[in-house]
Amino acid sequence: MSLPFPFCYLTLIGFSRLVEIFIDWIYTQKIPTASLNWVEAENDTDSTIYTDDLGAQVLSAKALNFAKRFLAKEYQQIVRNSHVNFNIDAAPGYELVIYAFANFPSTDSFLTFLVDTHCKNWAEALDFNEDGEEGTETKLRSQLPNDFLIRVMTRYNKLRGDPSLEVLNRCSYHEHATKKEKKECEKESRVEDSSTDESDDE
Repeated sequence: MSLPFPFCYLTLIGFSRLVEIFIDWIYTQKIPTASLNWVEAENDTDSTIYTDDLGAQVLSAKALNFAKRFLAKEYQQIVRNSHVNFNIDAAPGYELVIYAFANFPSTDSFLTFLVDTHCKNWAEALDFNEDGEEGTETKLRSQLPNDFLIRVMTRYNKLRGDPSLEVLNRCSYHEHATKKEKKECEKESRVEDSSTDESDDE
């Protein structure tokens, strides 16, 4: 199957890892399910070489933005929902926050997901290296978007008034093709999120 011209062109000028993941999805209907599979880019000189979970977060967000720009609705949905599922219990890295707030519309609920998961999962120690020294995250603090910081402040204020808001329902951040699909997702998410909360309490 030949690829549309825009994708062939992008492969030549850059974004090769993003296009590679997209092409794999076209043929297999699957996307990477582990951080290392997202960031296999050791020979990719056109983009940052990602080597950890934070890097995979960024590449996943770029894949989502790629899907939006090329109106690949089905691909957009699977990338978005996969990102939510794998990162709902993780604080978003600052490189991801900076990228997302610069490239997604302010009304996009993906930004809300980043704010909510930050408030739920972030701890100051995450910004430092294992030895307690300043790391990449610490240095990126000054570059965090003002909009993100204001949303975080507002979210923390709401959590003080209603701690139950800390329990996140992944379905509310998913994209759904039909109402039936959304209802099924709501049921599945309630089971998955409740089991996650129970394990966190142990």
